[in-house]
Amino acid sequence: KLVAGDRAPGDEFGFSVSISGRYLAIGARGDDDAGATSGSAYLFVKQRGGWLQHTKLVPSGNAASSEFGEGVALDKNSMLISSPGAEFHRGDVFLYDRERSGWQKTAKLTSAELTAGAALGRSVALHGHWGLAGRWDKAHVYRVCKGCGTLREFADFQNCFLHRGIGYPNECARFDDAGDGVVGLRDFTEFLGTWVGP
Repeated sequence: KLVAGDRAPGDEFGFSVSISGRYLAIGARGDDDAGATSGSAYLFVKQRGGWLQHTKLVPSGNAASSEFGEGVALDKNSMLISSPGAEFHRGDVFLYDRERSGWQKTAKLTSAELTAGAALGRSVALHGHWGLAGRWDKAHVYRVCKGCGTLREFADFQNCFLHRGIGYPNECARFDDAGDGVVGLRDFTEFLGTWVGP
């Protein structure tokens, strides 16, 4: 059983979890260190004696209702953590990378079309150089890279899917597995299978 060292009622520790290698990330979106439901995320590392708490992450500028930690996604030495309630529920997603000094925030995922209530980061996934951030109504795909600052979406599934049969924007070509100019459900299934890998 894993618990946070500073656990408190209402923290919602365990709302999201992700594991990769020796590291385990656990979100606590209800944590109130920076205000009610500002949120936090914990990293545990596996050692001979079991899983030990390694660090607690709270981004600078975190505020009440941000819900940081609602989504966590680990892949090797990189991690995505989301704050869907941030900025009037527009949402933020942060990329962290493991450095010699510890886990450091190195980039922020955003979108030019975000408006209040979009809630970017309701769900997140990470594999290699590809990140996925879900909203209430769609999911954005990102090409993530260490130290890249603010990252704009590479493409979004809904936009590509809506262009079925009438062509699609250039960034959607990656999803057209059949090469027929149509982005359909089968293409998404094939893409995700390749993206996640065996």
